[in-house]
Amino acid sequence: MQASFVGEGFLRNASFQTKLSNNLAESLLRITVCHCGSLPQPRLTVYRQLSEVVDRGSFGIMDVTTKMEGVLTGTERFALRQGDADDLLQELPAESVDLVITSPPYWGLRSYEADHNWDILDEWRAEHPASEIPSYEWYRSHGGLLGLEPLPEWYVANLAAILRRCQRVLKSTGSMWLNLGDTYFARWSSIRAKGRQGLNGDERQRRKTPMGGFRQEKQLLLIPSRVAIAMQEHRWILRNDLIWYKPNVPPRPFDDRLGLTHEHFFHFVKRPKEGRAKYFYSLEDVGAPHDVQQVNVVPGRDSHSASFPPKLIEPRILSSCPPDGVVLDPFSGVGTALEVSVSLGRRAIGFDLNKRFLSAAKKRLGRIAPPLF
Repeated sequence: MQASFVGEGFLRNASFQTKLSNNLAESLLRITVCHCGSLPQPRLTVYRQLSEVVDRGSFGIMDVTTKMEGVLTGTERFALRQGDADDLLQELPAESVDLVITSPPYWGLRSYEADHNWDILDEWRAEHPASEIPSYEWYRSHGGLLGLEPLPEWYVANLAAILRRCQRVLKSTGSMWLNLGDTYFARWSSIRAKGRQGLNGDERQRRKTPMGGFRQEKQLLLIPSRVAIAMQEHRWILRNDLIWYKPNVPPRPFDDRLGLTHEHFFHFVKRPKEGRAKYFYSLEDVGAPHDVQQVNVVPGRDSHSASFPPKLIEPRILSSCPPDGVVLDPFSGVGTALEVSVSLGRRAIGFDLNKRFLSAAKKRLGRIAPPLF
């Protein structure tokens, strides 16, 4: 079936290419959700497995395999898509984004209320050597969630593989700012569906992680550094390792180490085929011109416990994205980076698996980018 949106926007003449055939249920399972900032929404009712209503019009519906044509026309301020970033990055046109700014799920902390296959390590090792790491495609197809990999090595490989897709959509003058926090290894760990680690009584999933190599009790895993090195191996140029110092982190009951009160904010640019990297950068907009920034952690919003502090990301957006440029957050959560980007005169695209987070982002963005129609 075909559908065209009225007016211009991020998406024009979008084609709904779900095939109504004997495998209709399988096709509909791959449906993802799209909301385009100011576009009037088509009244569609689509069913998953022929019975469950996916949506009743609060979002438009677009098949994840559809190529997004007419994206980034400049007449709309934001667009939201529900789905896996690995899929949705392939839907964006090449060289269409000025800045990627994101904070993906950290390793071994939260499920964000999604289902995960807790037996996935046993399934892999039943057919493969223990030293091998599966592709993200295998991991996801067997029920794995990014951030809940059974081994930190899997997480590093998966995240670097997903973010490698950003190279195609990022302009040659573009940048990526990647926020990551570290964690300590524990053979037995607790994983929450939501909430800050160790600060509430929410139900937890207990998980046992095999020891071996650098995976030792009480070991700081250096996951941000491992991801950064993996990114360099994928032809990214690392320009800065900005340290985000969080002075208001609550004290923890440890008596044999210092408190972990910082996170990393890596600035990457694309490695050119020849010569040195050249990219947009406005030094006058960086604020304090050094690589340690003190910014308080902010309370979670809309049941998302890991929201960006606007004060942390405003200088990154102003300095690394030109006015009216396009900002992409492939793990957008409740849309803080998108909201700040739009308020600063940029356009924004957000991807997330969690529909409830996207609904919250839609409301927040709607308050600063009201419909034109």
